[in-house]
Order: sequence, then structure tokens, then C-alpha cells
Amino acid sequence: MRIAKTVLKNLLIGVIGMSGLSSFCGAAEEGWDAQAGLSLRNYPLGASVSGTVGYGYELWRSSSESGGPEWKYGYIRPSVKLQSSGVVNGATAEVEVFPISIFGFALGQNLSGRNLKPSDDFDCLTTHCGGRLQRSYLRTQAIAAMGSSF
Repeated sequence: MRIAKTVLKNLLIGVIGMSGLSSFCGAAEEGWDAQAGLSLRNYPLGASVSGTVGYGYELWRSSSESGGPEWKYGYIRPSVKLQSSGVVNGATAEVEVFPISIFGFALGQNLSGRNLKPSDDFDCLTTHCGGRLQRSYLRTQAIAAMGSSF
């Protein structure tokens, strides 16, 4: 029973945390966009805040006069994201490229650092109190649909 409560609580926290997120995949609006998020967890207790700002450039669009689907367009979206939990802070720069709205990829660079101060709560001999991580990535994104319901 206790395990079920923990799983349910973690699922609820995940849903609440994810409700602040949105997917830009398929968003063809040209111009500036912004997003703010909050993530919470119960074990170990923690929280983080994030903010993203980006700019979408439409590359091409099929003529809607011919009655064609509205999903036939391409775009590029550079963005910057900042995230902090107070102890761990990070920044991400990313460029999303969608040759067609239902399929794209993203290239990005992420830098993060940990800045714990030695105290009674943390033993810096067993826990890394400071440090930096850097990662580069390539991610693909695709959207599927079936009729008007999915």
C-alpha cells in the first residue's frame, strides 16, 4: 500500500510538473515565444524553475488556396533555456529545424554547474560539491496522427 501511495504521489507531481511544459513541435507561428516551468519532486525533496525564449522562422508553406493540408510547412527555431534549483544551475542553447512540420531535429549545447558550499549537511569528500557538465546533443522529433481523433 505504501509503495502504491508513493507511485501515485510521484505520478501526480510529474503531471503537475509537466503541465507547465509545452511542445513546440508543429508550432508554426513566426515570431517570439516564451515558456516558464516548475518541476517538483518529493524524494529527495527538490524543485527547479526554468524559462525558455525562442524565435520561430517560417521557411516555406504550401498554398492553402488549393485546399491542401495546413501542416505542410517548414521552420527553424533557435532558443535559449535557463534552469535553476538554487544548487544546480544550467543554460541550454538549441536550434530546432523542421523541414516539414511533422518531422524535425534539434541541435543543442547544455552547460550546467553545481555550487554546494561545504556544511554539516554535505560532506564534500563523498559528495561532489562543485563541478561543471557540458553536453552536445542531436534529437529527432516526429508527430503522428490518425483521422480527426489523434
